[in-house]
Amino acid sequence: MALPTSVTAFHKATIPTRYTYDDKSLLMHAEIRGSQDYKERLRRFATSIRNELIELGHRSLPTHSASLTLAFEHIIHSLAHVASYPGKYEYVSMSRRHEPYGHKGRYQHLMRPMVMLAVDLLKDVVIPDARSALVTFKNGYQDGKTNERVSSRIKATLELENRMIEAGLVWETFPNDPKPNNRPGLLYIKDRLDRLNALDREPTQLESFIPAQSLLIKKGKVSLTLPNYKAYEKLWHFKPDYPKVHRGRTSLYRQFKHDELSGGRIGGHWVQNCPKSLRPYVTFKGEPACEMDYQAAQPCFAYSLINAVKPPGDPYLIPSYDETYRDLFKWVFTTGIGIGSDQNPEQAFNVAIIKAGIAPKAGLADKLIDAFWSRHEKLSSHFFQTDAWRRLQLFESEIALTIMGDMAKQNVPVIPIHDSFICQVAHADKLFNAMTSAVGSLSSPPKVKVVFGNGLEHYSMLN
Repeated sequence: MALPTSVTAFHKATIPTRYTYDDKSLLMHAEIRGSQDYKERLRRFATSIRNELIELGHRSLPTHSASLTLAFEHIIHSLAHVASYPGKYEYVSMSRRHEPYGHKGRYQHLMRPMVMLAVDLLKDVVIPDARSALVTFKNGYQDGKTNERVSSRIKATLELENRMIEAGLVWETFPNDPKPNNRPGLLYIKDRLDRLNALDREPTQLESFIPAQSLLIKKGKVSLTLPNYKAYEKLWHFKPDYPKVHRGRTSLYRQFKHDELSGGRIGGHWVQNCPKSLRPYVTFKGEPACEMDYQAAQPCFAYSLINAVKPPGDPYLIPSYDETYRDLFKWVFTTGIGIGSDQNPEQAFNVAIIKAGIAPKAGLADKLIDAFWSRHEKLSSHFFQTDAWRRLQLFESEIALTIMGDMAKQNVPVIPIHDSFICQVAHADKLFNAMTSAVGSLSSPPKVKVVFGNGLEHYSMLN
C-alpha cells in the first residue's frame, strides 16, 4: 500500500537526489511546513533545546539568538520528519559549505554560522541523564577522483527521539494533520467476492446508537499519548512502509459478511487498529482510559445461544492440562467453529505451540481437540466443524451495540473492539455496569475483566 498522496508529494518535493548521501538520507528542509499549532510547538521545543545546550555547554547566547533558534527549528523539523517515518530514513543530510547559505542559495534565509553552532551544540554537548548528545554526526567529504560531494549527516539519538515524541513533533502523517478518512455510510456488507457494499435500509434501534457514539467519541478528543519513540515504532508496518493506524478514521460503522445474519461487528475507528500493547496510552480529553473485556466470551456466548450452562471455571482450561495450554485450547475452539478457515490449520497450530512454549509432539493436535470437545460435549453437536462463527459474531455485535447504547444514554463515549471496550477511566463504573447488564440474562454470562486501567483492581472481585 502506498503512502497517502499528500505525504508522497511532500517527500518528492523535498528530497532532491543530488543532495542526498543515499536513499536513507533526507536533505535538511529549507521550509518549515505544517499547521500553525505544530510550528508553535516546534518553536517552543527549539528554544528550550537551544537554552539547555547553551547552559550545559557553558556557552554564551550569541547576539543573533533569534537566528540560532531558527537554525534549531529547521534542523529539528528535519529530524522530526525522519523520526516520523521509521525505516524510511536514517539521517538528515546538510551542507556545511558557504554556497547554499549565500545569495539565492537554498538556505539564504539562514545564517550559516548559526546553523553550524546549532549542529555543534547538538553533537557535542552531552545530556547528563542520557549520557549522550542529542545527535550523532558524520562529516561530509569530496571524492578526489570522481569529484563527488557527500554531505555531512546527522542522526537523532534515542534521547532526542523520545523528547520529540513528548513534544508532539512526531506523528504518522507528518507534517500534515491526519485528514478525515471515514466511510460515508453506517451499514455495510461484504459479498462472497469480498466486495464491500452499503446496505440500503434504515438502522435498527440498536444500530441507531452507532452515530450517537461516533459523535460522543469525536467530542471526547481521543488521542494516543505515547511514552517514548520505541512505542511509536510499534504503530508502523515495516513491510509495507505504512502506519497501522490512520488517525483520520473516527466514525464507526457496522459490517456484515455475506448476509445480515453473519458478522455485524463494529469498526471504523483508528483505536480499533491500534496494537494491543499501545492501547493503555489512549486518552480521552487528555485523561487516561481503561479497557474491559469479556473473559472467554466466545464459548460463553456459544453456550448461551443453545440456552445451556457451561462447566464451571474458564472454558479454555481443560482438566489434566495446565495454563500453558490455554491458548492452544482457544485455537481448538476458534478453528472448530470456522474462524480462520482460510488458513492452514496445521501451520496455525504450530504457531500456537511456539507461542505457548510447548514442545511439538506427533498427534498432539488431535489429542487436544478430543480433550476440548469432550469437556464441552454440549457444544460439539451445535458448533464443532461448522461455520458457527457467523452466529457468534452476530450475537457478540448485538451485545456490543447494547453496551454502546447504554453508554450513549449516559453521554459517555466508548470504543468497541469486538468483545472489549475502551472508555475514560473516570467512567469505569458505568462501563462495568453496562457490560454486566448486557449479559445478565444469558445462561452462561462471561465475566467482565479489566485489561488495563489504574486503580481498577477491585473489579476482579465483583464478578
